Amino acid sequence: MPIPAEWDLTGKVVVLATGNRGWGPTLASGLAEAGADVAIIGHDEKELAASAEAAEKYEHRVVTYAADLTRQVSVRGAFRRVLRALGRVDALVNNAQVEFAKPIMEVTPAEYDRVMDRNVKAALLCCQEAARFMIEQKKGRIVNIASALAQRGQWNETVYCASMGALAQLTMALSLELARSGINVSGIGPGWFTTEDIPLEKQREQNLVRFLPSRRLGHPRDIVPLMVYLCADASSYMSGQVIYVDGGALSHA
Repeated sequence: MPIPAEWDLTGKVVVLATGNRGWGPTLASGLAEAGADVAIIGHDEKELAASAEAAEKYEHRVVTYAADLTRQVSVRGAFRRVLRALGRVDALVNNAQVEFAKPIMEVTPAEYDRVMDRNVKAALLCCQEAARFMIEQKKGRIVNIASALAQRGQWNETVYCASMGALAQLTMALSLELARSGINVSGIGPGWFTTEDIPLEKQREQNLVRFLPSRRLGHPRDIVPLMVYLCADASSYMSGQVIYVDGGALSHA
């Protein structure tokens, strides 16, 4: 896609924290296409490799580091390796979450801990490490990818909804703490997304899709322009907001 000058990420280093739900390649590709050097960190080797392959075609610097993003020592080590390889951290995109659905009466304490660790603790730890370097630079961008379920309840997803609500509040509160250091913290709340390219007529056989005002599922590429904007200089007056990209779902009664 053509990149407006104000959205150009050339010369910037963006850290993309990934999980294993398949969004990494699309997001990494979008950042590299906008001109960024991309460091991809996370626990899933397949996601790291696929994300790197998608980004490398734009011929910017791309590095990957395996890390357990729920452990501070591992996150700190990954960021130090990014600094050694690429020299700086201009933006962080947190997308390491795990999706989880189960009736609340069947959720175990271990499952609750796993969801909160991956969806909230990992984001917090990455924000802390990125902010250490951004504070020194007196400038930076943090983008937390949450979910429309931060605002809307959903059957059998109470724990996941709670984690997304926490991530949205983390985004808003952290934006206040870091504002005077020149760091903007924003969020993106995707709706019901798929990583597959499913024909519209097939999608519309689903009750969920018929509920959505857009009459289609989203795809990770639907948030790429917004993600790039929030990482770019153009978003200098944008902070503390979670922007929902949900095909109109939150407007639906």
